[in-house]
Amino acid sequence: LAEQHPATFTPNLAMSLNTLAKRLTDAGALSAAAQAYEQVIVDLSAKHPAVGRALMLERDRFLIREPGCSTTAGLRNLARLASIPTTEAPDQVTFHARKTLRAYVQESAEHREDLAAVWHDETRTPLPSWLALAPQALSTVGAWTTTHSWSDSYAHWTDHTELLSSPEAAVALAEYALLDPEAAAQHQVLREEILIEGATAAYRPLILGEQLADWTALTTWDESEQYLRAHPDLLELDPPDSVPGALLHAARTHDIPTAYVLVRDRTALQQYIDNALTTGDADALRHAAAIEDEVYADQLSARTHHQAALLLAGTPDEADPADLAPLVADASPDTRNRLISETATLSATHAQQHAAHWVRIIQVLAATG
Repeated sequence: LAEQHPATFTPNLAMSLNTLAKRLTDAGALSAAAQAYEQVIVDLSAKHPAVGRALMLERDRFLIREPGCSTTAGLRNLARLASIPTTEAPDQVTFHARKTLRAYVQESAEHREDLAAVWHDETRTPLPSWLALAPQALSTVGAWTTTHSWSDSYAHWTDHTELLSSPEAAVALAEYALLDPEAAAQHQVLREEILIEGATAAYRPLILGEQLADWTALTTWDESEQYLRAHPDLLELDPPDSVPGALLHAARTHDIPTAYVLVRDRTALQQYIDNALTTGDADALRHAAAIEDEVYADQLSARTHHQAALLLAGTPDEADPADLAPLVADASPDTRNRLISETATLSATHAQQHAAHWVRIIQVLAATG
């Protein structure tokens, strides 16, 4: 079963082998106990190398744990498993091999000396820094990398600033890179930013981004308005053309209640647009167009106002009046006439700016077939 479904049955196989080896050891059959692992490792390693390594780890744990077994052989094999992996993929075996060796050397000075000798024979290097990691450092860093939100992460950092700022935390992060390389790398970068800029500055964009996602996921305008009132720092953000961006722009230039009137009352939105047209406010017009499109499903008005905003902003190359043509036929005469009147007024007011574009917009809106 472990050969056919390694992910599912390898833990059960390891448990069974541990039980068998323990019983053989109790019966005095130490050689048979070790051999119980060896045959299965040989059988599975060729087809499933990862399974073979996982079983090697169990074998070596057994060897260093049971009196009378070859502790040196177990340490030697664990040292090999604990060496830096050759790939950046998650490697639980290496992580747990190191964890096993840490526990072993912390039991006594003699154990540390035994491992130091074996490690030097295997690697020709002194004992690595990860071997001295305290359990508290590992657990604290592990909890930091797995918090549910950036707000929780910030709180965890605040509660454990001294430890997470220490060199030991950097070593612990390197250990967790064996389990989740992406998360560890992300937190390594974050930690460096915190040490340079301070926790508040480093976390601010992350928390704001998280709050923005939570805010935009709300399903009613009442909930949305309440959330924005409770998180006014969101007003610092300027997301791309969208209803959230439009709400934030209106809330900054006016206030939060005024912003939400625009998505609840089409007449109020038109008054807002009229003011933007009168003052030539390209930003307000562009954001209003997003609301027309996404809230009121008025695509012709939205695209016409977006084109006008581009011209007012001095970016005519991004405006193409031909984009309006497919929408004209489905629009009501009142809508077309209103847009023609608005555009004509803008054209007269801004006659020196992109006159040909204004005329072309009016021509497209006036076409009936």
